[in-house]
Amino acid sequence: MMLWEEEMDPTTDQTLLCYVSTFLVFPHTPREITFMELAQVLHPLQQRFLNLINQENFAQISQEEAVKQEIVATLEALCGIAEATQIDNVASLFSFLMDFLSSCIGLMEVYSNTPETINLIIEVFVEVAHKQICYLGETKSMKLYEACLTLLQVYSKNNQSRKRSDATAEEDQYQDLLLIMELLTNLLSKEFIDFSDTDEVFRNQDQSTPASSRTVSAADVVLYGVNIVLPLMSQDLLKFPSLCNQYYKLITFICEIFPEKIPQLPEDLFKSLMFSLELGMTSMSSEISQLCLEALSPLAEQCAKNQEKGHASLHRHASLPQVFFPCVCLQLVFDMLVLQKHNTEMTVAAGEALYTLVCLHQAEYSELVETLLSSQRDAVIYQRLADAFNKLTASSTPPTMDRKQKLAFLKSLEEFVANVGGLLSCVK
Repeated sequence: MMLWEEEMDPTTDQTLLCYVSTFLVFPHTPREITFMELAQVLHPLQQRFLNLINQENFAQISQEEAVKQEIVATLEALCGIAEATQIDNVASLFSFLMDFLSSCIGLMEVYSNTPETINLIIEVFVEVAHKQICYLGETKSMKLYEACLTLLQVYSKNNQSRKRSDATAEEDQYQDLLLIMELLTNLLSKEFIDFSDTDEVFRNQDQSTPASSRTVSAADVVLYGVNIVLPLMSQDLLKFPSLCNQYYKLITFICEIFPEKIPQLPEDLFKSLMFSLELGMTSMSSEISQLCLEALSPLAEQCAKNQEKGHASLHRHASLPQVFFPCVCLQLVFDMLVLQKHNTEMTVAAGEALYTLVCLHQAEYSELVETLLSSQRDAVIYQRLADAFNKLTASSTPPTMDRKQKLAFLKSLEEFVANVGGLLSCVK
């Protein structure tokens, strides 16, 4: 470690960043890097940054090219440092990066009219969440959630006051939304990948305020982010494949993890979300359609739970009755299964969604079946379809959310699709 303990003279950004990067990826054996050793390497970067932004005239010099270049170089370095996170250095790097995040939020105001810098600031948060959230215990996670929520609040305020009508406006908005959705998705990923059973990796760090006294959760941050994303997401923006995939991936994650939060959305955003699901199921690729079906199932299950508890609607607004959501989706999913051909994964996803929707609206489902059968002029086709539907819902017990009933339905659905598949061209 003698090499790293020598005094460094970071006369250029390249020298400093190269030094930091090399240190982080260098194989440090036979012992771990201590917090003090890591701090000694990262301190010059932090000090250089603080000396710059704490100058009394920073607001005046912030738009100078040399200053902007140094800010950009620092932000890029922070992204690289976050990417270097491992289990043996996460405690030190998290503390180091958290000190930067509040300063980065302050830069959002200074560079509100510089899209490239705004993108880089958000990217720092994206990388910290991506690489570190899975290692953080509850207390540390709360600190990151709070920082991300503040970032989104500042972005929202600046975006409302910023009017972009030039040719680059759509591209700027595309980059902003893509990064925000990546950030929200990364925060949600902790529900699936969590290595923080203990706070052992943070054993040498100072204990902060217990998480129980905090009020910000992942759901708070994600729902606030959704309030930003949904109004800005247009059909034109959904033509960008990467943005479209990230958008529907995010929606699916939210519906799977926080289905009970969807009714809390304002009415206009709730309608936008439902329209997005309908658009995804009817006008997008098979991959997007499958994501929408996977999002639909937990929403329908939440609707069923509300119904069992005697709630009048899925949504808190009386102007959006419960029937608004399930009935429209029931028709869509029914048509997808009966009138279209799909791969096995799509059929399973559609089947799970259909079963829950049938539980909610058995009379409407029966009406759809009768309407389809009555449209048949060929007696043979009519009988084959009728027999297939009878076998699909052969149980004398009305369908409920019982797991065994659902599995039996899905098994019967496989046979149903196999039998009806050959008739699709006839019933369309």
